[in-house]
Amino acid sequence: MRHPTLSELISSFEEAGDEELVVHPSELLCARRVWYRINRPELTPPDETPDEVKGLGVVGTILHAVFIPLLAEIYRQQGYEVLTECHLVGEVGRLPVRGRADIIARDDNQITVVDLKFLHPQKLHVPYRHHLMQVAMYAHLCGATRAALIYIARDLTGLVAHDIDEDELERHINDALEMLRQADVDSEDELPPPLPANDYPCIYRTFAGDAHCAYYNICHPTEAVTATEDEISSAVKSYIEAKVEYERALAELEGLRDKVEALEQFLKRTLVAGQLVRTEAGAVRLIEEERHRVDISAVRRILKELRLQVPEVVSKVRRLEVLPKSNL
Repeated sequence: MRHPTLSELISSFEEAGDEELVVHPSELLCARRVWYRINRPELTPPDETPDEVKGLGVVGTILHAVFIPLLAEIYRQQGYEVLTECHLVGEVGRLPVRGRADIIARDDNQITVVDLKFLHPQKLHVPYRHHLMQVAMYAHLCGATRAALIYIARDLTGLVAHDIDEDELERHINDALEMLRQADVDSEDELPPPLPANDYPCIYRTFAGDAHCAYYNICHPTEAVTATEDEISSAVKSYIEAKVEYERALAELEGLRDKVEALEQFLKRTLVAGQLVRTEAGAVRLIEEERHRVDISAVRRILKELRLQVPEVVSKVRRLEVLPKSNL
């Protein structure tokens, strides 16, 4: 049996067409978001991307130009046939789907799709659900049976590869297809899919209260809030009291954390690997394991040789200043 070449497995990408009617795999986080953009394009602003996200997009573009060729070469050295930045096209129901996979590698037995993401250094170790959905849709479009998400720290201090095996990939593909089926609503009332039961108030809203979705106010309309001077004064008083109590608790927690770290370092220096110490409060065992870290000093040199710099991202921060009673 002749295995098809990798090029035969990749659909051609046509630039022509109405982009408002195309689903991008990166959007697979909310069926309502997909439905609004497909069915109500007039509600979509010309550019719904926040400035800070735009800045990170520039970072990603620069780093992609360096990392994709390096990773592709590693796959080739392992005997894979490799395509990079592959444009993929397909349909789910009535919805056309288009995307661009960073790397697709094929050997005689299977196809692997790889997607790169550049994140905060502290957010590398757990893959995001919408990233899993995105790479799963890429796999569905090109027939891949394996996938990988490679998270790279924006400051180039670390790299973590998340391998997705065939069973896990199939689950994510089914989730992505189900989301698209929910978004493919054809009702007389032209109503969007229902709000997700487990996302409160919306997964696109940050802890700071910022909404990064153009349709947030449509899904969660807000009414004008009015308040009397007494209500405002009472709220300010309660806020200051709560904030003082919160900061006191944080100070106590900080001291407790320092104590825990000091004791942990002491035990690490004194115990031997595998030693178990039991006490009335519980037991502690010292585990010793190897952790491999990717050396990216070569990448830093490449960036320097190419005279590429990671642009700074400037964002505005709003905060409340609390004046203690003693200062009034």
